[in-house]
Amino acid sequence: MFSFAMIIPHMLRIICLPALFILITACERRPTPPPLESGLAIARIGDKIVTDKDLSKALESIKKKFPREFSAHPEKKSLLEQMINMELLFEAAMSAGLQDEPEYKTRLADLYVEKLSEKARSSIKEADLIAFYNENKTA
Repeated sequence: MFSFAMIIPHMLRIICLPALFILITACERRPTPPPLESGLAIARIGDKIVTDKDLSKALESIKKKFPREFSAHPEKKSLLEQMINMELLFEAAMSAGLQDEPEYKTRLADLYVEKLSEKARSSIKEADLIAFYNENKTA
């Protein structure tokens, strides 16, 4: 005699076991790259590793010049791709010996002076400027 009561336990096994397997494997943690002292590795270019802190520094640099938020994942991915391309171009330039060119040295020196100027400007407080002005103004 055929009965649905006999089929239900078999159906439950057929449905529940695969569903349980899918649930367990879907919830399994994916392996994450090992953390480095300088941050979590997110890309590798030859021997150089790009970390999440490197990406954050690049975002902060852009925000200083163009104040906006990079909240969307595609924008951050695009920035990471640009960083990778920049590193590849840098390595190609070094392989070509451009670090010995006078123009390279001049641009690098200009960049260094610009960074020193930014650091000096950020360390001067408005109160110090006002005090200096008041002490040195001529009537």
